[in-house]
Amino acid sequence: MNAKGVIDEQATTNAEAASVCCNAPRPEARLRPLGEPVLAGPRNGNGESAPTSVSSSPRLESASVPSAPLVITAVDSASESAEREEAQYSLLWRMAAGIFQPEELERLVPRQRAARNEAGGEGVSLLDPIAFTEAVAYEFLARGGKQARPFITLATYTALAETVGLAGAGPLLVPDHVKRVALSIETFHKASLVHDDIEDEDEFRYGQPTLHRRYGIASAINVGDYLIGLGYRLVSRDAALHGGEVAAQLLDILAAAHQRLCEGQGAELFWRDASNKQLSPSDAVKIYALKTSPAFEAALLCGACLQGSLATHAEPFRRFAKHVGIAFQILNDLKDWNPDESNKKTVGGDLIGGRPTVLWAIALERLPSAAQAELLSLAGDRQLCDSARMDRARVLYMQGDVFRAARDMVFEQRLAASKVADELPEGAMRRLLKYIIETVLNRPHELELGLPQLPS
Repeated sequence: MNAKGVIDEQATTNAEAASVCCNAPRPEARLRPLGEPVLAGPRNGNGESAPTSVSSSPRLESASVPSAPLVITAVDSASESAEREEAQYSLLWRMAAGIFQPEELERLVPRQRAARNEAGGEGVSLLDPIAFTEAVAYEFLARGGKQARPFITLATYTALAETVGLAGAGPLLVPDHVKRVALSIETFHKASLVHDDIEDEDEFRYGQPTLHRRYGIASAINVGDYLIGLGYRLVSRDAALHGGEVAAQLLDILAAAHQRLCEGQGAELFWRDASNKQLSPSDAVKIYALKTSPAFEAALLCGACLQGSLATHAEPFRRFAKHVGIAFQILNDLKDWNPDESNKKTVGGDLIGGRPTVLWAIALERLPSAAQAELLSLAGDRQLCDSARMDRARVLYMQGDVFRAARDMVFEQRLAASKVADELPEGAMRRLLKYIIETVLNRPHELELGLPQLPS
């Protein structure tokens, strides 16, 4: 790809990212005093909390120092209005999204290779082989995504300020080294997406060709590996600011999450390539707990670690993240059966790709023996075209009431996560966990499925 092609693509990418994060503000944006009127953030098209635009909010203004840290005024007490707290969350969503805007990304993590603004400011150049890997990694890191995990880290860090006694002591700063920890969570996630796309032979990601389709499998693997290294470096480079013990804890949290994710992905690949396609719902849930939950767990634990609150919150955070991760993955299973034009995904892609899902497991558990045999035969039947296999599987899923059963499992996991949140003392952290349930797990297709709301 020549330089102009990359420039045009980057312009499209930036516009797409801006629409996803709802016009994230510049990093120097700050809150006005809490006494002023507020606007609660709406929900974006992905079901997660999305802030109002910068121009429409009376609570945001630009500071005069370009690199000043973003300031959040801590919630004074549990009696603060829900509207005010929603505005705090809205700003944190903007902060999380803003980290991935190209200018802020460059400021937080300056490139080691001179690949940006070359040739008279024409944008990223991929002509230099030495700069190629870094340039592609940065472009992919800034592209797409909902930034839920960085939001969770930033929001946990600010919510726990109340618990550790910082609330009411003046403005609460969110310094750059904390933002880099939040950035590292998403960097690991993006690395896993690059590798997953290769392993699953996916053709599109964020509505664009996957990296292995654009640059080849070997180069894509290398970019994913680069992102893993970058994720660790985002923490290790600030060891002096974190302190040695905290830095070691952060790296251990990230490494543990990375290992468990690989175990979950490995289990999925093993099942996909095996001839025996039997699967129980409990086995599928175990895979999800390894593959999807660790990133949510790491996001929460890193936020707690940064506030010196890890020992107190590690156990409930792990249980909460397990339930959220399982529910999140079941929702992804359900979404796989809905058209997704933005990502150009094939309906029923998990079944066609032979990947283990809760839906498949529920069907095998509920269907009569003859229907089970037919479903199992679809997994290896290459004489039928993909659409015919998918259509027949949908009929069998409907026969076994599989989609409703999966929806019930989502609600069970939501309720279990809510009960964990209720174990925490009344305060900002408990309210944040409830908010995470109602945003991260409250996606459009879930609304269409008619899930009941959690009790207040």
